[in-house]
Amino acid sequence: MAYNNIDAEVPDADKEAFKNNLIAAMILLPFLVNLTIDERRRLIKIGNNRYTFVKRFIQIAENNASEFPVSFNLAGLKKDFELFDDLKDLIIPMVQDLEKLTDTQKAVGNEALTKALQGKQMLEAANRTNAGLDDVVAELREFFDRTPQDDEPGTTPIA
Repeated sequence: MAYNNIDAEVPDADKEAFKNNLIAAMILLPFLVNLTIDERRRLIKIGNNRYTFVKRFIQIAENNASEFPVSFNLAGLKKDFELFDDLKDLIIPMVQDLEKLTDTQKAVGNEALTKALQGKQMLEAANRTNAGLDDVVAELREFFDRTPQDDEPGTTPIA
């Protein structure tokens, strides 16, 4: 892997400052919406080809404005398209930062789980000569008696 073992911590004050800065950033964009899953599915998506289509359509419409009824809101279309671009410029660094956060969480989660599994094996070995560990070894084994759905991939435990 492309990282060494991560030995870090995030003090409570830093976590609070991070959250407050995110809140402050979101306050700058009071028009943001939160769509339901069904609403997201129903929307027509604007990928690269459709993005180019909209951009070119705006150019053509501006040069042929007389061909559209007065009710056609070209200025509104341009404003929406500009907002789309502006949001894209904000989303890209956020997605990159979110990827770093989730990758780091996955890496340290892997480290923690690997160390805990090694420790469990050590306790099981020690239990062979120290019967006083029966209960704790049995308790730890219970975590592996689950079905695969219990530890669904891609889920992050939230405290």
